[in-house]
Amino acid sequence: MGCHFCSHCSDQIHDLTIPASPVPALIGTNEIPTTSQAESIERFLADVDNDIEKAEIQIRQTQITLERLTKKRDDLKAIASDHRALFTPVRRLFPEILSEIFSWCPKGRPQEYHSIGIPESFHPDQGPLLLTKICRAWRKTAIADPKLWTTIRFVIRERQHHLSHIHGLPHLIQLWLERSGGCNLTIGILDDDQQYYNPSESSRVFREPVNQESLRLLSDHAHRWENVFCSLPYNNPVWQSLAEVTDRLSQTLVHLTIHVSSGNLSETEIFGPDPILRGCNRLSSLTLDAATATSKLSLASDRITHFHYSLNYAYPVVGPNIKECLDAMRNLSNLKHCVLHTVPRAPTNLPHDQVVTDTLEHLEVVPHSIMFTDSSMYGLGPFWAALHMPRLKHLELSSLTPRVWDHEPFIACLSRCPELKSLSIKWMTIEAQHLIEVVRQAQGVTNLFLSSDNVTELVEAMLEMPVVPNLREVVVSPLRDGYLNRLSEVDFRRFGEFVKARMVLDTSLEYAHLGRAENRDVSRSLSGQYSKLDGPLDIVVVSQPTSVTYIREDRLHGHNLLESAPLG
Repeated sequence: MGCHFCSHCSDQIHDLTIPASPVPALIGTNEIPTTSQAESIERFLADVDNDIEKAEIQIRQTQITLERLTKKRDDLKAIASDHRALFTPVRRLFPEILSEIFSWCPKGRPQEYHSIGIPESFHPDQGPLLLTKICRAWRKTAIADPKLWTTIRFVIRERQHHLSHIHGLPHLIQLWLERSGGCNLTIGILDDDQQYYNPSESSRVFREPVNQESLRLLSDHAHRWENVFCSLPYNNPVWQSLAEVTDRLSQTLVHLTIHVSSGNLSETEIFGPDPILRGCNRLSSLTLDAATATSKLSLASDRITHFHYSLNYAYPVVGPNIKECLDAMRNLSNLKHCVLHTVPRAPTNLPHDQVVTDTLEHLEVVPHSIMFTDSSMYGLGPFWAALHMPRLKHLELSSLTPRVWDHEPFIACLSRCPELKSLSIKWMTIEAQHLIEVVRQAQGVTNLFLSSDNVTELVEAMLEMPVVPNLREVVVSPLRDGYLNRLSEVDFRRFGEFVKARMVLDTSLEYAHLGRAENRDVSRSLSGQYSKLDGPLDIVVVSQPTSVTYIREDRLHGHNLLESAPLG
């Protein structure tokens, strides 16, 4: 057995060899060794045991050496990484550019509190706090940028079981208020109705010192509140506290969201937010849920240009009916942008006069079906029959559950929208022929999005679709992922024929897409360049100055150039 020394650490390393057996003929047999063979075997085993002990000693020495070398390697990697970081491009960014990048980061952990999407601003691993933990330069830039600290989400909850947070919440709020400088604020004041549904219990929790102190700190800066999101019981004492600072809110508050988390309002009670709304002269954007009708509010309705009517998620879930939606549009006479989540019910007590909205430019309507109701039996016919929107430019309908399609009232409503430019219809049970008739009526549209649960029928019907003179973009998509398998080779061929017949020199069609709606923005950015779409079969058609390019997208095989044909 020879030995040598490691050239790096001078540890002795032995060359261990396997000795030959003194009785090879007996190995693997049932023969009994003789006396002399037994003595030879005992001496052999003593030598082997000695070699095993030496091998174990060498293994331990080698392990120590390996650990030492591993640590040395890791230390070298760390110091190399530290020095390579000196060449990273981000070090060369001016603080102003870094601050601009930070401005696109979320203001906290995303939260969907009912339909109030205000982030959890104090989360340590998302939002501005995360940016302060990367390095000294990032921390300095983040703290110096007041725009990063303008969102504060305050949830009114019991905090006895969060002892480490009792004194921390007011401190965090104060920190955000200081770092936001003089910037206007986005404030969320939310009832923790995941824990209780009793309004009196909510009032008791609000009176806890930590919650009182937190609201006091926020109220001291009410003159900076620009966007306010409230989800509270009808008569929660928070409303009274906010009413006391209405004079400071009046010059800054632009958007207000009111969701009722629990409770009922008697005929003699004053609705909590009402005093706030009376004095807000700049308020132009309002979001309500079904528990609040615009008729209950004393607001300067002529100032509201953006309105969102949503479901109320307090049990049981309810939504505004057609009459309440029409009343809201009538009361808010200067609307430009309107989103309505409605639950159609039996058409009773509907107004017979038309609702004329001379200023409305953008309308989204989302009918819902509520469990244990017959709302899916009713369509939007009375709604369309009442509306007159002469300046409407964008109309979007979305029904993801089976629902009646009131065709004639909708066609008549379109005839009263001469300036309509963008039309989006996602409707599960609509007939393809009805969609074609809709397009025939909407001859002024430039952007068209159609989605149904039978795309094959729709694409076939599109071959008979009339030419829309100013159409620039058309997108056809299956309504749900479960229907994507219905897209076949025939569907793509027919869609290609439809587009090719219209994408000629004397028409304006520039872009067409058959496939998943999620791929629309990705494929639009192709501009004639081929790029893999993350989805099932799609076809993208891009018009270029002198040619038309058809790109077939396949999840398995990537892009496939079908045709590049010259125009004219």
